Amino acid sequence: MVEDKRFQELLTLTGTDFKQLQTADEEEATRLENQIATENRSGFGVIAIDNDSSAVCMITKDELQAAQEDAFLLNRNVVAKLFPSRPEFVTRTTEATFRDAKKGECRAIYAERGDLWQLIQGFRRDNVAYSVVPVWFDEKLILSRADELRKEKAGQKKDAADEQRRQEEQVALEARRQEQLAAQSGAQEVELRQKHGPQARARANEILEGLKSIIKGKDTWAAAQFPQIVSWYNDRKLDGWEFVAISHVIDDFGTADWKGRSLEAVITDVSIEMKNRLLGENQTTCFRMGVVFDAEFNMHREPVVADCNDQSASTEWKQARGFTSQWHVSAGPVPGFSIMEVTEQHPKSPASKQGSQGSNNEQGTNSKSDSEWKALIPFFGER
Repeated sequence: MVEDKRFQELLTLTGTDFKQLQTADEEEATRLENQIATENRSGFGVIAIDNDSSAVCMITKDELQAAQEDAFLLNRNVVAKLFPSRPEFVTRTTEATFRDAKKGECRAIYAERGDLWQLIQGFRRDNVAYSVVPVWFDEKLILSRADELRKEKAGQKKDAADEQRRQEEQVALEARRQEQLAAQSGAQEVELRQKHGPQARARANEILEGLKSIIKGKDTWAAAQFPQIVSWYNDRKLDGWEFVAISHVIDDFGTADWKGRSLEAVITDVSIEMKNRLLGENQTTCFRMGVVFDAEFNMHREPVVADCNDQSASTEWKQARGFTSQWHVSAGPVPGFSIMEVTEQHPKSPASKQGSQGSNNEQGTNSKSDSEWKALIPFFGER
């Protein structure tokens, strides 16, 4: 458990070391209390009241509250000494805080120097036991963190608006694609996609969500089934590339034979857009990805990944699995061969640090030969 970082080794202190730290904390608390009383300190501090409350009573402006809560929680040693679990933050006036603290409803009080001094004088007058916590929050630090949070919130709103726009564009593109299909393939293929479209999109979205989990660094089925994508993405990040957006278009959907059972399978073209601030460049890489879905055993089987331009890779994958399309009218059962057991190790990542896998919008990035790509297809996973 230490190896997987769920636990970490703590600092070991002797009795003498602990006493020295305790003395240093007491001296710092006394120094802070004197500075609070003499107006010789600006910023925000904390007073502790000995009770069983889980609340931090805050005397603060609304626009600074989130930044101050964040700063408070970052002082993990202080939080751990005062609270057995994550505290609850409540906003109060100075008068209400004084009243609630006397009733045992505030375990800690966070306030600006002037408010702290008013409270200390009241506690002394009414013989309320308190202690100044040896921690101080500089006003500039709080203002800076508040500005960062405002920017993050604005960025989140922009990201949400961008995602909404991308979804609307995707819907519009899909509508246009359906119109083109109706003109090119006729009513039969349109009927096929209307009938199987919801399930096809659900399966393709399952792959898309799996890739999103890889991008977020999560250890899910997608990371296990597509290690070459994990390697490619990590290499890109090391080279200074940042994730921008991800989208997909279904290439085919239908059924595949797996040990005598007919299972759903989908092939979708996934485009990952990235940018490099240092180079001042944007780049989109397209992967053609396929999976056989075994709902009975809740498994993702026979994963495949290739360059979107490599049509032969997906064709060979279909042939090996007796794939029957429910997406294209002209594609019935694909003749081929039975799946053979594969004993060699998984192939290495198909992408170099320069992003050689996929369809890129930069010149010279598609450097893999046909033979190298075919060596990756199919990429056999669970059996």
